[in-house]
Amino acid sequence: MDLGQVLQTVESACRDFNAEAVLLQFRSSLSPIAACRHILEHGSVDAKFYAACTLREAVIREWTTMGAEEVRNLRSYMLQYALYYAADAGSNIVRSTLVAAIALMLKRGWRGEEEAVRAAFFQDMQAAISANGTAPAQRTGMELLESIVTEFSLTTASPLGLAWDYHDNCARELEEQYLQGFFAHAVSPLPMLTPFHVTPPPVDRIPPRPVGTAASGEDAGPILGPTEHQQLTPDQTWSGLLLSRDTSSWLIDLCAALGGCNSSTLAVQARHLVVAFCSLSGNVFPKGEQAADLQTAAQEWAIAAMGPSATLLSVMDALTRALVAGGGVGDCDDEPWIHDCTDMVLDAWASLTKFNVGAYFTGSIRSQTDSTLSTCGAHVFLFVAQAALQDVVAGVHEDAVDADEAAEAASLEDWMARSGDPSEPLEQLCWLVRMSAHCLADCGVGETPMLPVALMDACEREGATSGAAIATLCKALLELPALVLQDAARPCMSPRLMETCVWSLARWADTYLYPDEALPDVLLAMYAGQAGQSVLDMIVQVANTCLVQFPGEAELHSQGYCGEAYVNNLLGPAANEVSSLASRPDLSSISGLAPIGVQVVCLLETFRGATRASLSVSQGPMFSVVKPLLPHLLTLSNAFKRQAAVSAVLLKLAADVVEAHVSFIHLLRQYAANNPWNVTNANNKTLQAGDEADRVRELRALLKLLTHVTQRDVADLDSTSSTPQTQAQHKAEVAEVVLLGLNVVVPLMSASLLQFPKLCRSYFSLLAYVLEMHTEQVAGLHAAPFSMIMQSLDFGIMSNDTVVAQSALEGLAGIGRYHYQSQQAGCPGFGGHQVSAGKGVATHFMELLLRRLLFEDTPTELVELAADALLALILSDPATYQAMTTAVASSIKDSSASIRAVTALGSVLPPAGAHMDLSRQTRWNFRNEFCAVVATVRGLVRMR
Repeated sequence: MDLGQVLQTVESACRDFNAEAVLLQFRSSLSPIAACRHILEHGSVDAKFYAACTLREAVIREWTTMGAEEVRNLRSYMLQYALYYAADAGSNIVRSTLVAAIALMLKRGWRGEEEAVRAAFFQDMQAAISANGTAPAQRTGMELLESIVTEFSLTTASPLGLAWDYHDNCARELEEQYLQGFFAHAVSPLPMLTPFHVTPPPVDRIPPRPVGTAASGEDAGPILGPTEHQQLTPDQTWSGLLLSRDTSSWLIDLCAALGGCNSSTLAVQARHLVVAFCSLSGNVFPKGEQAADLQTAAQEWAIAAMGPSATLLSVMDALTRALVAGGGVGDCDDEPWIHDCTDMVLDAWASLTKFNVGAYFTGSIRSQTDSTLSTCGAHVFLFVAQAALQDVVAGVHEDAVDADEAAEAASLEDWMARSGDPSEPLEQLCWLVRMSAHCLADCGVGETPMLPVALMDACEREGATSGAAIATLCKALLELPALVLQDAARPCMSPRLMETCVWSLARWADTYLYPDEALPDVLLAMYAGQAGQSVLDMIVQVANTCLVQFPGEAELHSQGYCGEAYVNNLLGPAANEVSSLASRPDLSSISGLAPIGVQVVCLLETFRGATRASLSVSQGPMFSVVKPLLPHLLTLSNAFKRQAAVSAVLLKLAADVVEAHVSFIHLLRQYAANNPWNVTNANNKTLQAGDEADRVRELRALLKLLTHVTQRDVADLDSTSSTPQTQAQHKAEVAEVVLLGLNVVVPLMSASLLQFPKLCRSYFSLLAYVLEMHTEQVAGLHAAPFSMIMQSLDFGIMSNDTVVAQSALEGLAGIGRYHYQSQQAGCPGFGGHQVSAGKGVATHFMELLLRRLLFEDTPTELVELAADALLALILSDPATYQAMTTAVASSIKDSSASIRAVTALGSVLPPAGAHMDLSRQTRWNFRNEFCAVVATVRGLVRMR
């Protein structure tokens, strides 16, 4: 090979924009190492870059043909080259590529080298860096350590064409043998660089990335963000290194110096390193006297690190306010970590405010804590309470049943004078009442009601002072419900508020009026004797008044108030209006008018409210009013089939009534006949153009209706008064309703609609129920609807949403059980159906499960659920499972690994002549064994 000619060809190709094929041919050429070294020594920067990339690829491609000495020499050459050009800014990309190649070579030969050879490499690397003696060389050494940790990480490892367990073993050994040394080496020069000036120091003086790379993860990648790496869990061996002041004091000084340069690369990396330090969790603290000495030093150092004007409490106060302002006590679903952080900070406040907290601190911290803790704690509690009350106001106009219904109610809310709406202060008052009850009394459910420990300690510590504060809150909690006894105030007391008050009084009375353990003297004096008798009389009067004055309460319904005459008088006008509207000859022409649509929605909501407020004693009279309206409701359904708001409310009304009356199946059939969406290819474009939101809302209403039917199914089948014949008839009715609903829902579902999480979860929850409870009816479906259900099941099993996948696996387990039991009884089960490419149900889903479990990152809880389904499928067709295990093993190139895989997968089969069933013990044993098998086989079949 003429090295000069190769250099000239590569140089020419780098200058010619259309010569990409030449460069690709060079990168894939045979034995290009010598040519790459020649180009690195004599070529231009562009040519050197292509030579470095070619060298990196060729080393892995030709690894098996290279001897150990050749590998070590090449690795040493690349290291010396990177150090020689460490100060050349123009060679940065070439140097970085070679450093990555060194890390890749180290990883590729890791399992085949002795421990002494590995140690010699790191010693030679350190000697070469020290011999150079320049800051750029030190930075290059840090870059090499970072590349090694990145390459050994399971999440950022380069493909090597090796089994997964090779990568796993390399990562574990590097962590156990070298990671602490990397961290110590990266940290050691940093304290000498302090103090920093306000102007940021040169970037080449500070290497926070290698420190973060070592500290952030289980051999994790570089610090690009707080969630892009797995967390290291250090043990006692890390104690001296992590707890040393020199390890982190330089970082605090650096962050302070970079305060005005928040957008700089160095500042971003420094903040990410702070996150990495704070994210570490593990048992690194020493025990005994060492722990006490460390605690004292850490407390004093923490205060010093916070700044001259900061205190521990002021910093905690600022942090708490920031978290609460970010939604820590409210609705913050987009950032769930805020709730976790808020809980931790509030727990810290609770710990600080415990009795004699100052004894746990020393020096200046103790004096600051003793003098300001009460004030700071009170301010924080007030701020948290105010934020919670604001969140209550924000949620006043959200439907407690379904948040999506808020949009439907927007047109109705426009009719209200919002300025005079009393619901906001009412909800705030309800929150305050419940919170007061929580503060004053522990829950007595399942245990002895007792005074909260915090209040008990406060009374013993402060006596009358704490007693007065408790008495003030008790007085307010008692005075509010007592207003219902006044004729003038009673109209202002809503049923919801009184429900909350009565619940709070019951909780309070168990603790203060009927204590099983003695209360502190200061509280016992308040409610002993005549005072306690007066309070008890007031509570009884409040309870009696609520039972009489608020018929919405469950216990207040009486035969007199729930009779047919009462219900007719209450709902008769609304029923007449529905009948009149449905009988209008011009209904089809006026149905498109917005006021008419709003009128229909209001009427339907009237019946929804009445239905939901009734109990069993009033359901008979209620249905006698609603049943004659059924033809009119069907007429309205047909007339307003193009208006999603009306259709949705009709379905919700059916859902409310259907718990007691399956007769509303007629409405469901009418809906299916109308099929307002007309799912065709022509209409699909219209749906994509803007009707998707309405379609989702209506489908969710339909799914809610079907879910109510299933819930009624379970409740009625549990009834002890029903006979086997009535149970069978009832189950058939419910199956008819649900399967009819599925015939409506399944064709309407699409991949785009299943991207809506709430809709998707509701759909698969219902599907799981049907496949478990009505499997026989599903097996009897025609080919078309059965195929659509199976396609849905495929989607659910492969879903990344854990809830959806769990529901799909539960449904598949029901299919597997029914299929196996049917075969045992001599019936075909699902044998008459084919799912895909002529495959039967058992074969198709067995293959799908193995692909999901062995070749993808499936959570452990889903592996357990999949094991339940797989067991039944294996027992149904063990020969197919054995064939699949052989196919999996044959895909593994390494013969020993292939044998291990087929042995592991075959270990879950029953021994020859043995019998397995679907008993609880068998399922439990299989689940445990199969989880271990999956962990083993994954490392053998997943190549990287």
